[in-house]
Amino acid sequence: MQSGWQLQQVSHIRPGLTGISARSENPQALQLHMLALEPAQFTGRLKLAGAADTYPALATLPEIAEHHGALAAINGGFFVMQSQDGTPGDAVGALVLDGQLLSEANGALASVAVGPEDNISFIAEPAPPVRLRLGGELQLEFTGINRKPGLVRNCGPQPSKVRHDMTCRQSNELVLWHTPVDALPADVDAYQIKQGQLSRLDTSPLPEGVSQPLILAMGFFREQLEQYIGKKAAILRAHQFPENVLSSGPTLIRQGIGNQYEAEQGWPEAHLTSWIDGMHPRSTIAQTQNGTIILMVIDGRQPGYSTGISITDLRALLLTLSVWNAINLDGGGSSTLWLNNKVINRPSSGKPRAIANAILVMPD
Repeated sequence: MQSGWQLQQVSHIRPGLTGISARSENPQALQLHMLALEPAQFTGRLKLAGAADTYPALATLPEIAEHHGALAAINGGFFVMQSQDGTPGDAVGALVLDGQLLSEANGALASVAVGPEDNISFIAEPAPPVRLRLGGELQLEFTGINRKPGLVRNCGPQPSKVRHDMTCRQSNELVLWHTPVDALPADVDAYQIKQGQLSRLDTSPLPEGVSQPLILAMGFFREQLEQYIGKKAAILRAHQFPENVLSSGPTLIRQGIGNQYEAEQGWPEAHLTSWIDGMHPRSTIAQTQNGTIILMVIDGRQPGYSTGISITDLRALLLTLSVWNAINLDGGGSSTLWLNNKVINRPSSGKPRAIANAILVMPD
């Protein structure tokens, strides 16, 4: 590790899984906790998990880990926290669990794919879109998956120019919804495909026992769908994409190079001082060139104990650990590391925050 860091504890949890805590007092107090997983020795596996069996939802990291019988866990990617910004619990960026795309890609956010065993891969391209085919000719791309139509978190003037932590209002939306809906805004209509044909649902309120998925449309897209009522329709899902994917960011290291990827992934100049250069709690998933997987949390916002770390300094720290690929996970009050039935770091709010997804270390 970098000079100035002192190892506090190294715990050999089981073959191939080691827990490490370290501390630095120079130039400011920092507390680090991490897990190092050696795929060649560890007999368990990594797993991506949502907050509950239904989506979207919120739960604390201990609740998620205990529900799945995990050995260890770290918080996952960004998510909608308040209804004014969309649907609470909806991931910001792509989320694919067991082959089902639960949240759409967002701009140029990087992703981590978790394989069927204990391998991971870092991918730069977003999850492929889902499309609606109408009448055998027209194809419309869904603008959202499982989120409130009209509100887009981490939006921007163009899909390639998103802004982290910004919420936009959209008047033209086409959202694919897989879970029950109680009520819809007045300017949104709901549709279904029945026996291969598009039909409109009564939305005031929705009929009980409506089967899923629903197609929610407003603005331009509603006008398009109205022209195809009673005509052939189909949902087209892309293939050839990993079955478990989580988006987050920014990219910290890509193939051993620690360039600044912030601007291209949603953190323009206005965010650099407050978000990128600010001292905050951080979480990350990384992999060294020899394959070791690292799950790391650095506590913050607690003067005297741990002030937090900037993205730039986190990147530099990971490079000293021979990291080959790494992405930043959700941080701040979400940063939590759980091991052997307890939280081993100190979340900045004093207790684990309710989050939307997590990366689990399963015992087998």
